Amino acid sequence: MANYKDDFSKRRLSNVAEDIALEYYNSIDCVVTRYGLDLLHREDVTVEKFCKIPEFIRNTPDFIVIQKKCFLVEVKGCYDLLKLKICDMKSYDKWLEYNPILLFVYSSKTKEFNQIPYPYIKELIHRYNYPIDKYKDNGKEYYKIPLEDLYDPKEESSKGWRAR
Repeated sequence: MANYKDDFSKRRLSNVAEDIALEYYNSIDCVVTRYGLDLLHREDVTVEKFCKIPEFIRNTPDFIVIQKKCFLVEVKGCYDLLKLKICDMKSYDKWLEYNPILLFVYSSKTKEFNQIPYPYIKELIHRYNYPIDKYKDNGKEYYKIPLEDLYDPKEESSKGWRAR
């Protein structure tokens, strides 16, 4: 399985976190459909071509999930730490003006996942002042968020980490 240290051409071959998200949403009482761009498996879409798409459109959440409410769902795979890019958050803030957003986070270390309301993640960032780091390959800054913090007991949509 590829990780963030691998070249983009290797990382684009599979998205385990999205597969697990689809498996989960297809197993519960909801409607799920792909919403965001799915260009990773197209060899003719290079990084250079992909970056020509405006950032707000590139950062369209991955899925729409309809239960009692409609949610935009952004899927994030990680190991032991959620690395949430600041530039992506700017796009999510815009999307949030239209619809609630959940982050579906899957840890390849623990083989567990959770869905967390995006506003709650923003609240955590503000409360705990998480450290910011930069990706070496593209210089983009991200927050380093411990997985154990990603649980909101007040939210029905966030019921704690689940094993796959």
